[in-house]
Amino acid sequence: MWKLAQKTIDIIRQAEQEADQLEKDTAAECESIVQAAREQAARHFEITTDQSRASAREILESARQKGDEIIARQLQQAEVIAADLRKAAAEKEQEAIRMIISKLY
Repeated sequence: MWKLAQKTIDIIRQAEQEADQLEKDTAAECESIVQAAREQAARHFEITTDQSRASAREILESARQKGDEIIARQLQQAEVIAADLRKAAAEKEQEAIRMIISKLY
C-alpha cells in the first residue's frame, strides 16, 4: 500500500512539475508573441508614417506647382494690361500734344 501511495504522490508531483513548466513555457511564448506584435506594430507605424510623409510631400509639391502656374498666368495678364495701358497712355500723349499744338497755331 505504501508503494501505491508513494507512486501516486510521485505522479502528482510530476504532474505539478509539468504544469509549472507548461505555465513557464506558456508565459515565455506569450511574451514572445507580445514582443513580436510590438515590433510588427512599430514597423507598421513607421511604414504608415513614411507613406503619410510622402503623400504630404506630393500634395505640397502639387500645390506649389499650381501656385506657380497661377502666379505665372497672373503675371502674363498683368503684362498684357500694362502693355495696353502704356499703349493707351502713348496714344493719349500724342493726342494731347496735337491738341496743344493746334491751340498754339
